[in-house]
Amino acid sequence: MPRDSIAHTLKVTIILCVVCSVAVSLAAVGLRDLQNANRLEERNRNILIASGFLVEGQDTGSDGRNIEELYEAHIVPRVIRLESGVTVPEDRVPPEAHSLNKMLQSDKLSDPLSQSEDIAGIRRQEKYSVVYEVHDDPEGPITGWVLPVRGYGLWSTLYGFLALDEDLSTIRGLTFYQHGETPGLGGEVDNPRWKDLWRDPDHPKQAFDQDGDIAIQVTKGAVDPQDPESSFKVDGLAGATITTRGISSLLQYWLGGETGEQGFGPFLQRLRSSTAGKESVPRG
Repeated sequence: MPRDSIAHTLKVTIILCVVCSVAVSLAAVGLRDLQNANRLEERNRNILIASGFLVEGQDTGSDGRNIEELYEAHIVPRVIRLESGVTVPEDRVPPEAHSLNKMLQSDKLSDPLSQSEDIAGIRRQEKYSVVYEVHDDPEGPITGWVLPVRGYGLWSTLYGFLALDEDLSTIRGLTFYQHGETPGLGGEVDNPRWKDLWRDPDHPKQAFDQDGDIAIQVTKGAVDPQDPESSFKVDGLAGATITTRGISSLLQYWLGGETGEQGFGPFLQRLRSSTAGKESVPRG
């Protein structure tokens, strides 16, 4: 077959396409495990930052342990049913429940929200969620909880973690690990200085007031430290009114909403009735 013939050219082109396709497929398969490991590490990093075991921008804790070691020492994941707030044994968790995206695409594993219910702009609520026990002493009791939260800002859904102390009101920290907000405006949710406002040990922020009502909110502008309600307020993001409002709304939703039945409301109610959250909630 002449080298300059059409048939030869097509043959070479097809061979090159096949070789390249195989190479790309092998590379994708080889990278998948690495990508999954990186996502897991990033998730664990944000859980540790929210709960106070890791400083923003560092890969080791004050005791020199890395992210994996810190997570294993201080964090225990639990799967719960959001509607009832009860924990679910691993062997009774549907395989699809380990993927938020799969749950949100399933009518069996998520429920649509009405416009009045959907204050966080998430459209559907999954039926299962992972919550995280916090143990300040690896051998000690539960001293807090980390809750995954999400809600719509200006341009995107923000995904993050809210950490509460053992009293289920004092906020240990708030982090967002995924969003598409405008850099320098709503994107300032990534600014360590703004994150520090959520975990001031001298003036801790409170999620609930003395009556048990959700009180935490992100305000427009700076909070006056002399304001008697300052423990329920966090400085807003300059020039990002809609993102600021979205953060307040998503916290309102996941802490229970107006009825106490949305998000983690039923779970928090169960914790309050079970030794102030120091013991795991009853299993289903």
